[in-house]
Amino acid sequence: MQAATLVLSVLLAVAFAGNLFSDYAPLIGIRASILAAFVGSYFVLRGSRPFSSAQLRGFEAGLFVAPIVQLLLMMGTRLVAFAKADDAVSLVAAQHAYLSGWSVLILTHGILMPNTWRRALALLLAAAYLPYGLVLWLRWQIPGIDAALQADRLGVLVPMPIVAALVAVFGTHVINSIRREAFKARQLGQYVLKTKLGGSVPIL
Repeated sequence: MQAATLVLSVLLAVAFAGNLFSDYAPLIGIRASILAAFVGSYFVLRGSRPFSSAQLRGFEAGLFVAPIVQLLLMMGTRLVAFAKADDAVSLVAAQHAYLSGWSVLILTHGILMPNTWRRALALLLAAAYLPYGLVLWLRWQIPGIDAALQADRLGVLVPMPIVAALVAVFGTHVINSIRREAFKARQLGQYVLKTKLGGSVPIL
């Protein structure tokens, strides 16, 4: 969990710093709060204080939901702004950029957060559909978005967030298998040989 928190903190910090120097930087307060929460969570998790399973699950939920909310708000804000400016090229580019960001979030959470593959599948696959639901709602509500996306000849032939979710679930399964094998090896290492194998003479 520390690794996932650190990676996401760095990614959020880079995106936050980059937007500070752009002409359009919405939701700065919300994004700064989320970034501060991630950095603080990393140092708390890195400390010597032990946490229960319930507390760790609470950290996991917060560290997953917060960037999802940020991405949804940012994606919606950007698409609406470009639609109102009649900038179809930037609108389409923004959609592709945020879908890529969504894929990175899903991969990071799925591979670095300890989880069972079944739980990861339920969480990540549900999260992978969220940006498509947002885009569908915006196409219905905001004039200009539907026309701009229909004119996109490149399109999104492969739903990358969904592919990322499936890859992350497979990664979770592989990593859990490795963890189980390592745990078994440590358990065997706890035994101490007292007599020679096949004999009854104690080892001095």
